[in-house]
Amino acid sequence: MLNSSLTKATVDSVAGQKALNFMRSLITSGASPSAVTTFREPQAMSSFATAQAAFLRNWGCGYSYANTASSPSKVVGKVGVAPLPG
Repeated sequence: MLNSSLTKATVDSVAGQKALNFMRSLITSGASPSAVTTFREPQAMSSFATAQAAFLRNWGCGYSYANTASSPSKVVGKVGVAPLPG
């Protein structure tokens, strides 16, 4: 829930806390780079394509780039697609 001043997010449920803890663990475990919270699309794509991140939430251009042999991608042929978890 966002507070009325629109400056601070408030997590007011056990499920919300669990989700935030999981997302933080992706960074602390090394599954996602520590700078991920400041990434724009090019940084996210580069991190994924150079095998420095396990996941990438992106549209078709990310899948295409990561699987194109002529790109600098190190994950060609190792990329799959799945629905976002809910």
